[in-house]
Amino acid sequence: MSNEWQTISDPTFIKWNGQTLEGTWRGISPGKFGPIGTVESPADGFVQFGLPTVLADKLETVKEGATVRIIHHGLHESRAGRSYHRFTVQIAAEGK
Repeated sequence: MSNEWQTISDPTFIKWNGQTLEGTWRGISPGKFGPIGTVESPADGFVQFGLPTVLADKLETVKEGATVRIIHHGLHESRAGRSYHRFTVQIAAEGK
């Protein structure tokens, strides 16, 4: 029996700083300081990141296994003077 074996490395953890992340959505898991999202990226393997509420709300309807693109637009300030993260979440159109 001949198998090809691939070593699984620890996931990379990123802090949001204006980047775009593309890959396969692997879902939300509990973390020490709140929920953690995971995307499997062809280039970077498993990438994990903290989920600000606005991003968690956008990702809760995405099915695991979907191809996603998450774009972080940086920190913005509300009219009330509070800082918040702004994101765009895109999913790949099926069959394209």
